[in-house]
Amino acid sequence: MGRALNEAIEMRERQYGYFPSEFRWRGQVWRVEHVEQCWTESERTWRHTVQRHCFRVRCDNGRRFQLYQNVQGNTWHVAPQAR
Repeated sequence: MGRALNEAIEMRERQYGYFPSEFRWRGQVWRVEHVEQCWTESERTWRHTVQRHCFRVRCDNGRRFQLYQNVQGNTWHVAPQAR
């Protein structure tokens, strides 16, 4: 995935209203072939709880991404991916 850290993406389609299906990142449209893993992260701060829905996906060209949805803002991002 390179060095992209928490860059915003446009989620264009979701399967069943939840799973990423197609997104736009850096001007290119990526079609998700398979959601390999999904999980939820919660972090409690002094003001509120931050919650993310996270997805490890494989696109139709074989490239893998880690995506997450910031639940409070309903925004989508490419996350740093552990190697």
